[in-house]
Amino acid sequence: MQARYIPCVYRIWVIHVLILSATFGIWGWWQRKHPDDLQGASVPLTVAGILMSLFWSSTGVLKGLR
Repeated sequence: MQARYIPCVYRIWVIHVLILSATFGIWGWWQRKHPDDLQGASVPLTVAGILMSLFWSSTGVLKGLR
């Protein structure tokens, strides 16, 4: 008999909200300080996407959904 990993939806939601709120906070701060620089403000959003991709690829959650 093997142990099964059951993801907690609440914890996953909290992790995603923390990642996205931090990046949108940095994005808003950057836009206030540098109103003409959209490219520099998009970098934290790209990092957030990479972090969430790493989260989903490292947890093994997707294997259990098949």
